[in-house]
Amino acid sequence: RFRIAFQYAVMRTASRWADRSILTVPVEQVPWLNPTQTKATFIPVGANISEAGFSTKSNGRRPRTPRTVAVFGVTGGVGIAPECVDIGYAVKHVSNRVGALRLVVLGRGSEEAEPMLRREFDGTRVEVSVLGLQPAKDIERTLSEADVLLFVRGHISTRRSSAVAAIPCGLPIVGYRGSETGGPITQAGVELVVQGDREALAEALGRVLAEEDLWRELHQRNLRAYAEHFSWDAIAERYIQTMASDCPQSALLTDPLPTHAVSPAEPKL
Repeated sequence: RFRIAFQYAVMRTASRWADRSILTVPVEQVPWLNPTQTKATFIPVGANISEAGFSTKSNGRRPRTPRTVAVFGVTGGVGIAPECVDIGYAVKHVSNRVGALRLVVLGRGSEEAEPMLRREFDGTRVEVSVLGLQPAKDIERTLSEADVLLFVRGHISTRRSSAVAAIPCGLPIVGYRGSETGGPITQAGVELVVQGDREALAEALGRVLAEEDLWRELHQRNLRAYAEHFSWDAIAERYIQTMASDCPQSALLTDPLPTHAVSPAEPKL
């Protein structure tokens, strides 16, 4: 508690000193900031996925078995055990209903979590594949080929880049909602339940995997949300608007942003 209180105090001080604060969650959902603070602007994080990774699977997913559940990132340290239990409960529950599944775990913490995950699924109809840290292109391919992203690293918000990464891939997301969960990520293809409710999490995961119409709806919502809010062009435009509002003269001097001017950096995952 002392650490959190100290961090909040530092951030409030920095915000007072700054001419403009850029926040990655909506201003009204930042616990340490007065919601009437006029110097704060909300701009979500973008996905570290190139434009080439933008999904074109508009006609639905390919018929195949088993269905694939992706998990992108596992919290290290003491967070590993409860997250592995959540993953295990949800995926095993769905497997009992729909049959064999494939679980693909990648990103930070995945290799550390591998022994516990393999114990969770020992003797089940779930095939476990742990990929560890991956380059951006491989992440694009893995997420684009999956059927759903299961996100249990706390609650989903617009600052969670490992959740946002699924959006340009058109990959439906099942996870927890919490205090920072709000627009525009709630406009994307997400099915969210109260944090810690494993039964509801499993039910949501089962619906997305079993109901083709629901999957297609969430897929299309992701593509729209990406184009409107999470693409690098959309984010760059928000920054330009913010700078122009602070310095009106800059709006007259700034050329239109070239379509090739913004490209994501290679993520450190």
